[in-house]
Amino acid sequence: LGKLLGHFSSLAIATLPALLLALLVVSTIFSLPFSPEEWLRFGLIVAAGYLYLLFFTLLGVLGSAVGRRPGTSLVILLLAWVLLVFALPSAGAALSRPLSGIPSRAEMELKKSLLLRNSLKNYYEILYPRGVAMDHGSNGSPVSQALERKANQEIMEPCLKEIDRLNQEIRKQQSFRLELAQDLSRLSPATAFVFIAVELAGTGIHSFQRMVEALFRHARDYWKWFGGDIAYINAHDAPPVFHFRPDSLGQSFSWIWPDLLILLLASILCFAITYAVFLR
Repeated sequence: LGKLLGHFSSLAIATLPALLLALLVVSTIFSLPFSPEEWLRFGLIVAAGYLYLLFFTLLGVLGSAVGRRPGTSLVILLLAWVLLVFALPSAGAALSRPLSGIPSRAEMELKKSLLLRNSLKNYYEILYPRGVAMDHGSNGSPVSQALERKANQEIMEPCLKEIDRLNQEIRKQQSFRLELAQDLSRLSPATAFVFIAVELAGTGIHSFQRMVEALFRHARDYWKWFGGDIAYINAHDAPPVFHFRPDSLGQSFSWIWPDLLILLLASILCFAITYAVFLR
């Protein structure tokens, strides 16, 4: 225990000046005042960082206890570091695609392209029947507005609705794949700490997904206004404004608690194994 406390306190004291210097630069040079909630978020990130540091300190003590020679301990720790920091996160991301069992984005985009091409072909076949010039109707007069409305209602409107449905399906599939990759990757304490930090900073996967959904909603509203949707214009006095509200601290904590638990359990397990090795 004394050896563990000595190693951990040395590392903690060594990193503390860098943290204080970063805080000083952000708060004074860049003049970015922190709200109480942002200070709390920063404190939680630092606390999670020290818990992550504690895990690797315990791992180092365990490696020195298991290896009888310094060279053996070094090799064991190097392999453990490569496995936890590189192999497990990469394996989680690689396994998420076959395990999700959903089509790739390229396949969905190809499906959209074929749908649009076939719809345009049918659209022009209605407007310009076989043997009729592209710029004239059957009797040589311009194509009637009634025929144009028929082509839009029967071909283009269903096509655009189907493309919008496919876009929503693509976003749902991407969200599912991202969450699966996150669940597989967080088995590594290194990845668990990254997820904690980015979620508390407001730049995590869930914030990104909410941002994308807000952007698509804004795009739909904007095109309703720009395209002259009478019902939308009558209900709104001004063009749509983009709105996005970041997650509250409670919402962020609801996303990160599994990662905090993984870090804590990994540290406890590592301490228990190290203690058992020392008692041998």
